[in-house]
Amino acid sequence: ARQDGFDPQEVIPIIIKLPNGLKPEELRRVTVVSEDLKKLEGGVLSISEMPEYRDTGEELLDDPYITTQILKNLDAEAFSRRLASDSSVHGILIDRNRSWISVTRFLTPGYNEPQEGWRMVEFLEGRKIPWWERIYKADIRPQNPNLAAGGWVMGRWQIDQGLNRDMMVLPAFGLVIAFPVFWWILGSPRQAAIGSLVVVLGGIWFTRAGIWPLHEGYEFFHERVYTILAYANVIVQGISFSLHKLEAFRTAQGNTSQEKFLEARRIDGLIGTVALIACLAFLSLNTFVVWQMREMGWQSIMGVGTVMAGATLFLPAVYLTLEKILGPEPERYLTDPASRWGEKLVIERPGFRKLALIAAIILPAVTFLTVSVLFLSGKIETRTEPWSYIRGSHVEETFQFLKDSGNEYLDLLVKPVEGDIYRAAFIQEATR
Repeated sequence: ARQDGFDPQEVIPIIIKLPNGLKPEELRRVTVVSEDLKKLEGGVLSISEMPEYRDTGEELLDDPYITTQILKNLDAEAFSRRLASDSSVHGILIDRNRSWISVTRFLTPGYNEPQEGWRMVEFLEGRKIPWWERIYKADIRPQNPNLAAGGWVMGRWQIDQGLNRDMMVLPAFGLVIAFPVFWWILGSPRQAAIGSLVVVLGGIWFTRAGIWPLHEGYEFFHERVYTILAYANVIVQGISFSLHKLEAFRTAQGNTSQEKFLEARRIDGLIGTVALIACLAFLSLNTFVVWQMREMGWQSIMGVGTVMAGATLFLPAVYLTLEKILGPEPERYLTDPASRWGEKLVIERPGFRKLALIAAIILPAVTFLTVSVLFLSGKIETRTEPWSYIRGSHVEETFQFLKDSGNEYLDLLVKPVEGDIYRAAFIQEATR
């Protein structure tokens, strides 16, 4: 099925597995899948669409390989022999060992790859995937276990979505840890929530949004796996800046929160100085030959700038706004954190002080050794290579299934060999 003016350049093969060989129900599935894919943009090629040219002596028949009449009176051996006699079908649209049939969808030029990837995920899973699930979903679970998706369009979707998930999940994990840290130190859930909000908005959302103008000005800037390191830098700075600002607010003199925040501006110069030092350090990464380090440096600079503005400007404004809505906090939340129970425990019980000192020495060493062992043993995966996001996924399972089938035309369905895929010489070499 081909639309007018259509110039195919990329394909997504939908693989129909044949665990029981050529059966009428499996061939009907080829027709159903082909008809469903024809509802999408582009074109479809399968044995239910491919004409089987036969000369009867009186006329040249061009009915497709799969028709209603063939399904009613299927002779699997005769049907298999007819397929084997057509080199344009055998080994390309159907496996030579009859372990799978391919329904290939051709994509239109200039297609939106993430959008088409999600279309195929929804097609295979037989459901609409809500926006919130797209945040963390990074694999395909077909509704029918005998349906699979192959090709590098889906491989690139797998890489892209895996990276997006890491971008969301790993910083979110850091923020989940940040909130109880804020709460433990400050004792105030309201202040902990505002401090975490500064990190979320400045360190994550605004830093991600800032990648767009960088990409517009310098096309080599993208959001990559290394950007997670920039987020980690910014989360740490955001926690530090917010804590210093709230500490200064709690120890400031004043009858109202607004007066206390006005006096707490004395800490803004220190926060700005620390931010400047951090930005200069990240700017030095621009001297690295490795362009990923340069990207991470600029993104970290953006993030530090946003969390600095968030801690000095946004944080007081939000706190005062919430105070008008919810009322002032209890007095115990507005005192110096040094008076809290944790510090009192250390001061009033000398034995606990020794225990805390020993723990401060031993715990970091134990943590470092544990993480090192997990990292070296492969239990912690860094995912610095694209294939790391495909490994173990549905897409890799499909690749492996096609590879195990022993099909000599595998490169056309899975991974092109080196060369120009639009040159006739290359196509001859790849299919030889």
